Amino acid sequence: MTTIPISTMASHKNMIKAAANTFESIKKIDTQIETGKEYQNFSEIKPDALKLLNDLTNKLNTDENRLKNNKFLASKLGEYENTIQRLQEVLIEGINFIQTTLNSPGKINTAVVGEVSTQFINEIKGFLTNSFGGGYLFSGSKTDIYPISDIANISNIMPDGTITPNYYLGDDITPTQQISDTINLDYAITADNVVFQQFFAAFHYAKQFASTGDKKNLTESLRLLNEVTDGLNALMTALGSNSAILNRVIEDEESSIKTNQEIASSIIQIDPTFKYTELAPKIEKLQAIFMLTKKASEMFIGDYLR
Repeated sequence: MTTIPISTMASHKNMIKAAANTFESIKKIDTQIETGKEYQNFSEIKPDALKLLNDLTNKLNTDENRLKNNKFLASKLGEYENTIQRLQEVLIEGINFIQTTLNSPGKINTAVVGEVSTQFINEIKGFLTNSFGGGYLFSGSKTDIYPISDIANISNIMPDGTITPNYYLGDDITPTQQISDTINLDYAITADNVVFQQFFAAFHYAKQFASTGDKKNLTESLRLLNEVTDGLNALMTALGSNSAILNRVIEDEESSIKTNQEIASSIIQIDPTFKYTELAPKIEKLQAIFMLTKKASEMFIGDYLR
């Protein structure tokens, strides 16, 4: 009877154990390469990595939601700018009309002046009742309220000459939006803004001229329209500044989201090239173990895989 030394048996067992461990490691890497994922389920993720992944996921959800809101606001600011630009076009036409009428050497057709002035008032009103995203742009917080009453037939100039927003149906609570952790943007414009009060009043003075024939009303109309020029320019400047701030925030958010997505992806996804590099020495190690085991016991690899 042949006696196998204990040391030899222990050595064989250690080699078999090493082969099994290496084989399992190879299978794991092969699965990672096949799925493209470092972990096949969350229970495999180390606690620190899992916490980081959860924190990144929560931040990404918050940032992506805010980015969506900020892009909507960027479109809204664009609509404000388009509206003010159109009002500036109306203003140029209005100034030309009042200036031409005021300088007319012959008899002025006051009825035409009255009709055209009403048309200008209605055109201004049309732009200031624009809606966007399901709400009126110039109504303050009352975005579901049509912001302007019958301004064409009811003057906003009081008997003492005071110009008022008596036509306005909205409120003065201008919406703000938290566009970043540190910036709360106050962006809205309401239809009772002084520049719009003056705009309406300018053409009501022109309508007064149509009733009285007094050119002082045309002179006052032209004076107000010149003030409206400065007012609309100031609104455009403010809108441009807000848009610039918002666009910078959006760019930073998009960059931050991309970086955090890459970090989160790196926690659970793998680089196949790196994994193939990691796999090669393990295969060589397994082959070496099989060779040693075979040489020691003349057993076949298949015996270890049964």
